Amino acid sequence: MRSTERSRIDLHAHSSASDGVLGPSELVARAAGRGIQVLALTDHDTTAGIAEARQAARRHGVGLVPAIEMSTAAGGKPLHVVGLGIDPDAASLRRAIGRLRELRAERARGIGHRLERLGIAGAYEGACAEAGAAVPGRAHFARWLLGRGICADNAEIFSRLLGRGRPAYVATPWPELEDTVACIREAGGVAVLAHPMRYEFTASWLRRIAARFRECGGSAMEVVMANQPRRDTATAADIARRCGLKGSVGSDFHAPGAHAPELGVFGALPPDIEPVWESLPAASVLPGRTAAP
Repeated sequence: MRSTERSRIDLHAHSSASDGVLGPSELVARAAGRGIQVLALTDHDTTAGIAEARQAARRHGVGLVPAIEMSTAAGGKPLHVVGLGIDPDAASLRRAIGRLRELRAERARGIGHRLERLGIAGAYEGACAEAGAAVPGRAHFARWLLGRGICADNAEIFSRLLGRGRPAYVATPWPELEDTVACIREAGGVAVLAHPMRYEFTASWLRRIAARFRECGGSAMEVVMANQPRRDTATAADIARRCGLKGSVGSDFHAPGAHAPELGVFGALPPDIEPVWESLPAASVLPGRTAAP
């Protein structure tokens, strides 16, 4: 059972600066139209959309949290960490983004090569066209493959081709978790373990990762996400309590669609979990902020 409650805070959303469909200003306008008061732009491994989003946020009266979703790894397993309230111009963050861009570009070329070996020619060029100025990611390959009718939907694309262990999957040596958390903190941000229930880890493994994350300076985890079963929310909340982590909420919005996660549509954070947004510096939320969803 999934909740369809509406929140005024959404701390996980993507624009076309990474693998979202809407431009940063379009994303902010959609958030404003849905009554969202505080929005975090968390594009994958880039802050390229923040300047445009800030301008749009001022026009629409939305509090914008400058943020990023960084690719990382722990125990050889890929993870994502959201950095909330970061300084996009921090030197250490700029260096990390440069390295991540190189890794993403190398992965994209590898995916294209593997798809070509599978008889699917032109995938790399097609993904680049889908990505525009962004580095192509798996979502861009998926859109191109869907457009060519090669698979019926995203689920089939990832189960057949692009998912972990599938023929076109390319393992990438992402930076270690400790380095990623340190980078976010050096940029003045708050590190949040992203969508923990989507990794398909065992509960014991996830608890170990969350404890390691907390020990290296992580502050929170995404307890409530769009399209997340209530039992997963309960599990995430339990892990947050055990590890002393604050809670975050977000849609992980990428594109409008009948079955896609929508901005601000998810359940409420359990009342005994401390909200991470209450500890964000006021200066990191423009033009204003609210204390509760």
